Amino acid sequence: MNAEKRSDDHSSLIRDAWEGLLDFTFPRVCVLCRESCDDALCSKCFSSFPKLTPPLCPRCSRMVSNELQGSLCSDCRAIKNPQLHCAIAPWGYDGEIKTAIHHLKFDGRKRVGEVLGKSLGEYLKKYPHLKRNVQLIIPVPLHWLRRWERGYNQSEILARHVSLSMEVPLGIDALIRKRLTHASYKLHIEERRRNMSGAFEVRDAEAIRGKVVMLVDDIITTMTTLEECAKVLKNAGAKRVYAVALARD
Repeated sequence: MNAEKRSDDHSSLIRDAWEGLLDFTFPRVCVLCRESCDDALCSKCFSSFPKLTPPLCPRCSRMVSNELQGSLCSDCRAIKNPQLHCAIAPWGYDGEIKTAIHHLKFDGRKRVGEVLGKSLGEYLKKYPHLKRNVQLIIPVPLHWLRRWERGYNQSEILARHVSLSMEVPLGIDALIRKRLTHASYKLHIEERRRNMSGAFEVRDAEAIRGKVVMLVDDIITTMTTLEECAKVLKNAGAKRVYAVALARD
C-alpha cells in the first residue's frame, strides 16, 4: 500500500468516526429539507428528483426532441470513434438531485452517497441484460490528491452498491487517474477532451482483459471523462464498456 493510499484511508476513518458520532448525538435529518427521517434523504425529497423521460439519445441518455426519437444526439454523432457502448442515468442534473450530489461531493456527506448508491443499484434492475453481461464494476477514479482532499471518491461509494446489487465484482484499483486535471465544468468540450487526454491508466490489465466492464460516476456531462476511461480500458483489452451515473446534465 503506497503513502497516498494510507493517508486516504486514515482520513476516511476519521470522517467515518465523526459521522458516527454525529449520528449518535443528533437525530438524523434529511440533508435537503432538514426534516427528521431515517436516513440522509427523505422520501419526499427523493421523489422530487427529476426523472429522465424519453425520448433519449440511446448512447448518452441526453433528452432529445421527438423528431430524434431513436436517433443519436448531435454530440454523439460528432464522436468519430466512440469507445463507450452507452451510458445511462435515472435523473436529470437539476433541482434537488443536483443539491444532493453537491452535498456528497463537497460537504463530506458520505451517507448521501450510500443512499443514492442503493437507489442506483435498484434502478439498474430495469436492465437485466446488464446483470447478465457485465463482469466488472469500476468507479471513475479521482486523482490521489483530490481523493485525499475529499477523504473519499464519491463514485467508489456508488460503485460499491451497484456491485452489491448486480452481484458483480468491484475493481477499485483496476483503473487510476494518473494526472491531476482541471475542473471540467469550466471548460468547453474541446478543452475537456484535451484536459482528459492521457489522464487515466489501467493498473490491473489481467482483471480487465476480455471482460465487459461498467463504469460508475456521479454525473454525465459531455461524456468526455467516460469516453477517455473507456478508451484506456479497451486498449487494455476490455471487450465492451458501459457506464451508469446518478444524473445526466
